[in-house]
Amino acid sequence: MSAFAPVQQSPKHERRAHPRHAVSHRGLIAFEDGSEQVACRLVNLSEGGALVQVNDSKALPRLVSLFYDRLDEHLPEVATAWCMVVRREPNRAALRFLHVVA
Repeated sequence: MSAFAPVQQSPKHERRAHPRHAVSHRGLIAFEDGSEQVACRLVNLSEGGALVQVNDSKALPRLVSLFYDRLDEHLPEVATAWCMVVRREPNRAALRFLHVVA
């Protein structure tokens, strides 16, 4: 059984290439230059990216690494994704996966 379920959204408004799955898992964002790490919570996840909850999305640089815990029995213990921040809300950031290492 999977630990996440698809996010329900009207097909006419969906522009994403990959379906999103609602999750609530802890993660860690590392800045590109290695200067800082920020705790986060994954809100949704897809093959192409993730939405994360953070204290202040404005503090995130454009390129980050995302580390997150195993989500179900089909995924590795920890995954790492090299990401680009593509959208910011005050306490959330949308990340596009550029490269994922399981």
